[in-house]
Parts: sequence; structure tokens; C-alpha cells
Amino acid sequence: MDYATYEKMVDKALHGVIHDILMHTAQHGLKDDQHFYITFLTAHPDVKIPQYLKEDYPDEITIVLQHQFDNLMVSKKQFAVDLYFDDILESIKVPFSAVISFLDPSVNWGLNFDPEISDFSKASTPDAHNESGDPELKKEKTGVVVSIDSFRKK
Repeated sequence: MDYATYEKMVDKALHGVIHDILMHTAQHGLKDDQHFYITFLTAHPDVKIPQYLKEDYPDEITIVLQHQFDNLMVSKKQFAVDLYFDDILESIKVPFSAVISFLDPSVNWGLNFDPEISDFSKASTPDAHNESGDPELKKEKTGVVVSIDSFRKK
């Protein structure tokens, strides 16, 4: 095996850590001042966000999960959450392969990834699908929605 193979294996394992953190959050919520900054590539073909967000953020966007998020659902390959953008509640779906940064400032911990655009063509589809063709996501806990307006590029 070459170095790039090892690097991809490590990235896959670290995306699994994000999966586990979000699954725990969906089941138990956040504690005290805990919150997450999640930056992901909006150009990833499996990212599902409103068109106006793709237009405003053609490369990447950072969302914050803190006080106001709802319907956090986590599957093996992606997560989905409802958030407010300009006072409009929107549902988004993000495959873990699109995540480029995950930060929990409450414990000064984070991960950074450097996905290659060419990897998008190899994006795997999740194992389970519902009738709409989207991966099955299980709702574990109702949370609150977070506004990310203060993080938007002006």
C-alpha cells in the first residue's frame, strides 16, 4: 500500500469519530456551553442544502450546532439537521465525506480534512434507502436550531 491509501484510511476513521460525536449528541444533547462548528463543501454532489445557500456559499459553509437545532439525524454516511438561515428553518443533509472541519471549542478539540474534488466522483451511496432514495436517517432527539448569520461572509 502507498501513503495515500493510509491517509484515506485515517480520514475514514476520523470521519467515524464525527459520526460518533453527532450520534451521541442526537441521543443525549449538548452539555452546558458545548457547541460544534462544522464546515463542509457545498459543491459536494451529495450535500443537500437550499439553492440560495449554494449560491451564497459556492465553496464551503460553516454551521454551528449549539442552542437552536432540530431533528439531528445520523446515518453511517451522513447527517441531517434543521437550522435557521435568515430566520427561515431549513433542512440540510451533509455526507461525512464533505466535512472539511469539525471543532468543539468547549474542549478546544477539532479535526481538519483535505478532501479532493476527484473523490466526489467516487462518493459511495449509503447502504439503506427509503422510498425517496435518500439514506435512512434515524431521529434520536429533538434539539434547537442555531442561526449562523454571524458566521456568514459579508
